[in-house]
Amino acid sequence: LSLAGNKPLIAVNHLHAHLLAVGLEHELLYPLLGLLVSGGHTHIYRVDAPESLELLGHTLDDAAGEACDKFAKMLGLPYPGGVLLDRLAQRGTADAHLFPRPYTHVDNLDFSFSGLKTAFLNACHKMEQTGEELPRADLAASFEQAVVDTLCEKASLAMADFGLATLCIPGGTRSNRT
Repeated sequence: LSLAGNKPLIAVNHLHAHLLAVGLEHELLYPLLGLLVSGGHTHIYRVDAPESLELLGHTLDDAAGEACDKFAKMLGLPYPGGVLLDRLAQRGTADAHLFPRPYTHVDNLDFSFSGLKTAFLNACHKMEQTGEELPRADLAASFEQAVVDTLCEKASLAMADFGLATLCIPGGTRSNRT
């Protein structure tokens, strides 16, 4: 289109745009830590200026939002399920020991949420074997809490490691209330 219309082509990294778009409504105080949490990406950036972003950690498999959508599907909720999962979770009680805090035992800022699906399936299988009814709202609350705890742990680690005081969290998944 640029060539056909004889117009300049301006490259925009949409992930950086997510981070910087927060500055449209709030003053961004640099340097800051950017935690992008969406359906397709879970990334941590050090942002020293609008044109100076350094990727510190990223999704190795399922992003937080993608994991929420998949978990919602396993609970029988329609796609996209993240918002519906969040609504269901608001009616439940989280069990901090039901699901692991994935990939927090490693010495880096990367994320891996695919193991939460396996943990969920194992929890369901165990409940079915003992004849327990699946407490969908409690499972949703426990799952969301595991995701949030993981995000908080990684963000806190990054802020401490880099001496940053400001945290910017863009992305659709950050809209969940948990």
